[in-house]
Amino acid sequence: MRDGCRARPRSCPRGTQEGRNPGFTWERRKPPMVIDPDAVPALAFALSDELPPGSGAWHQHRRHQLLFAAAGCLHLEVGDARWMLPPQRAAWIDGDTPHRVELRAPASLRTIYLDPTLGPPLGVGCRVFAVGELASVMIRHAMRWGPKRPAEDPLADHYFTTLGMLAREWAQQALPTCLPRPRSPQLQRALAYLLEHLEDEPTAANVARAGAMSERSLARRLRRECGTSFRALRQAARMMRAMELLLVPETSVTEVCYALGYGSLGTFSSSFREFAGVSPRQWRAEHLGEDGG
Repeated sequence: MRDGCRARPRSCPRGTQEGRNPGFTWERRKPPMVIDPDAVPALAFALSDELPPGSGAWHQHRRHQLLFAAAGCLHLEVGDARWMLPPQRAAWIDGDTPHRVELRAPASLRTIYLDPTLGPPLGVGCRVFAVGELASVMIRHAMRWGPKRPAEDPLADHYFTTLGMLAREWAQQALPTCLPRPRSPQLQRALAYLLEHLEDEPTAANVARAGAMSERSLARRLRRECGTSFRALRQAARMMRAMELLLVPETSVTEVCYALGYGSLGTFSSSFREFAGVSPRQWRAEHLGEDGG
């Protein structure tokens, strides 16, 4: 699951309409700024957005995109993958990659658009990755150069070129916050059922029934379309849901444990550490600035 999320680079999902536009169709807290990234004369520019819960439209543009979640959690749908972008983490999206953004709670987003002449694509569609203090400071500093900046600005162009090169290096170590997006309608229904019933620890039989197929067909389709097993998929989905619930400050680790159907805090903590590399309390501390104890 950690390395299996790769995006189909040049096709929108079935049932969606491809568009080359910014893609944010919901109302913003600030007056909306409608921007076509490919129409901006400058080679690179930055945007700062405060976004309420909502979903954006499927879209794509020629420019590479670097997103930084200053606060809040975002979900990115890209090709065959659905990524979770936690706070204080970043995502890289190759140019010409169809994608959409979903928010279940308010979020602060910092976005940088880079002309492809400033550097090559990663070749994987999308990657979510950890960022250090240098990355955080550089992304925030880049906000000084918005879409109306002068097209001829050597300092800005050199700055964005350097930031793009570093971002490609940082993105080599992807976080395991990714779930596959199935192609077939049957498997899409099965996965939707799984995500809606994580607290019940759904079985392969339940999930297969939701997709109107046998358990054997479910296993075969998961392997063929998603490159994973049912057990690995369910575990990844539960851990990503745990990450999201841990971002709610008033929710305890124990409450998250039982909300996802675990009968033992020790089992939950061990599973989370195996998936994320840190304990639930440490993960929360890293993302909310609390004492990890």
